[in-house]
Amino acid sequence: METAHLAVALVLYLGVVRALRRRRAAYVRALRKKDDPHALAWQLAFVEFPFMFDAGTSLGFFSTFAVPTIAAVLRRTREFSRGCQARYDDTALLMHEIGEKGPRSRRGRAALRRVNEIHARTTGIARDDMLYTLWVFAFEPARWIDAYEWRRLEPFEYIGSARTFVRDAPAAPAPPAAPRRRVGRRGLR
Repeated sequence: METAHLAVALVLYLGVVRALRRRRAAYVRALRKKDDPHALAWQLAFVEFPFMFDAGTSLGFFSTFAVPTIAAVLRRTREFSRGCQARYDDTALLMHEIGEKGPRSRRGRAALRRVNEIHARTTGIARDDMLYTLWVFAFEPARWIDAYEWRRLEPFEYIGSARTFVRDAPAAPAPPAAPRRRVGRRGLR
């Protein structure tokens, strides 16, 4: 008898989860018409897929260290030998602030200003490396969501995610892989 109750509870639970997921997906699709990329990215990062978004961002952040030119800058500045966890936490807090409040909000602009101040002090950061890192924050979470979540992102969701970080991001139907491949061929050993 107890097993039957558990089976019924499980079926009911799964039914509720499915209905709620469909409702959230419909809400996200409705955001498409509003032309508010931050609202869309916020829903993806903090409501729809918070775990995979965080995992993709975190692991993407660390993947940048495998790029030889980025690794050379980090080695030269000793940013990660002196305080790896502090650097990671600072970056996470600033990116979270931008993601939660929006890049055009007062607090989002302040976080972006701080990121730019920190990186302006470090000489020798190549423009391609900065663009690659920006690409990681814009698209790596989407790649993780597509690989491990209950649904794949739709093209407009990629665009909204990218436009949160890059105001004039091109309308891409999927996360562009070119920067990742180019960096990989450039010298990952």
